[in-house]
Amino acid sequence: MSNFNNNDDQRPLDHEPEFNKFVDAAMSRRRFLKGTGAAATVGFFAATPVSQAVANVKAAKSDLMGFNAIPISTADTVQVPDGYQADVLISWGDAIKKGAPAFSQSNDSKAQEMQFGDNNDGMTFFLIEDDRAVLVVNNEYTNNEYLYTHQGKNISADDVRKAQAAHGVSVVELKKNFGQWQVNLDGRLNRRVTAFTEMEMTGVAAGHDLLKTAADKSGSKILGTFNNCANGQTPWVHILPVKRTLTATLPIPLVQNCQKVTHVMV
Repeated sequence: MSNFNNNDDQRPLDHEPEFNKFVDAAMSRRRFLKGTGAAATVGFFAATPVSQAVANVKAAKSDLMGFNAIPISTADTVQVPDGYQADVLISWGDAIKKGAPAFSQSNDSKAQEMQFGDNNDGMTFFLIEDDRAVLVVNNEYTNNEYLYTHQGKNISADDVRKAQAAHGVSVVELKKNFGQWQVNLDGRLNRRVTAFTEMEMTGVAAGHDLLKTAADKSGSKILGTFNNCANGQTPWVHILPVKRTLTATLPIPLVQNCQKVTHVMV
């Protein structure tokens, strides 16, 4: 856990999320399995010559969700049903704090620390009030060919720091204006948790020998988080960003040590 005190703004979840109610009311387990099976089939055929034929299937009224389904398509565009609208809320490099510079591929690490991270993965939406919310998004990895003007071919120390700043978690306050959610740059909860954000280890694993490093001989400080895929909301309204595997980023001996620490924590 990072040193993030939001007691004044975090409140108990005293109602079931509306999406949960919607799903419960609209979908049985059998219908869900049928729907996901159909989606998997479409995904398979989209990569084959059959895709053109599939794309010609006409949209039909969906009894499952209550709106007109969009035609199956392999086009690289965002399509929504009639009566719906898709808008961009925030993109990599957009400011999440006042004073942050406008996005530029030449931005340095300091700029990236005040900007939305790269390559979104797991995200959770916390509704605080009818017109106020917080969005927490995992920024799993970077694409060096887009992150730098030199496409990652001449990495400097600040370039490394910039990549670390583009990883992690982006926390953004939202406000609703005229029925549309927008980023609130004045939100005091706006922050970035990057690959070098200092955090405190607590619980039974704190101080364990396997957590002690040359930089922290107490085994109680952790620097950063990155490569997080999924995240989830706990019953007490906290967020848990998680990584599915360590083998892509750590040497095998360190992975084995992490597994031992996990056993200690459990």
